[in-house]
Amino acid sequence: MAFRYVALVTTLLFSIVSAQVFSLGGCPDITVKQNFNQNEYVGTWYEIEKFPNTFERGQKCIQATYDVKDSGAFTVKNDAIIAESGEPKSIEVEVFEVDEVDNAKMKLRFAWWLSASNYWVLDTDYNQYAVVYSCHDMFGLVRMQYAWILGRERTMDDRVITNLKTHLNEMGLDTTKFQKTDQTGCEN
Repeated sequence: MAFRYVALVTTLLFSIVSAQVFSLGGCPDITVKQNFNQNEYVGTWYEIEKFPNTFERGQKCIQATYDVKDSGAFTVKNDAIIAESGEPKSIEVEVFEVDEVDNAKMKLRFAWWLSASNYWVLDTDYNQYAVVYSCHDMFGLVRMQYAWILGRERTMDDRVITNLKTHLNEMGLDTTKFQKTDQTGCEN
């Protein structure tokens, strides 16, 4: 009986960990977009590639719509389709903290009981591409990283993706972890 319990727990942990990008050491010091302009960033961005993660597993047609509410709050609404069932999935969150020095460094909370997630815009031209990064440091021993390449269209020129990955490699991120997001058969 104990063996079955250990096997079950090991299988569950492996499935969770295998869908994340873990690395040894604390989070790297990464440069973000200087003079980030939230007003130019608003609108819809489509997920082109990402580091694997559990919360988007089995989804396609992933997109994020950014908005500034009348209250001044910066919000993010993520929409996707569950690939297996075709059912839509949506979640909206409010950015609850913006760094006073680097306003491209923000914090989001997807539920009141979850810890805050870093949301750093590393680069964007506001019209074609954006690169977003998040890192969770676990006592300086291990870090869990997320990264996304976003585009204003559902597809992006491979040369642009290659240039973005070259820049990310120079920052010390392992771009071999990126996976393409399925943006086929999507309705607007």
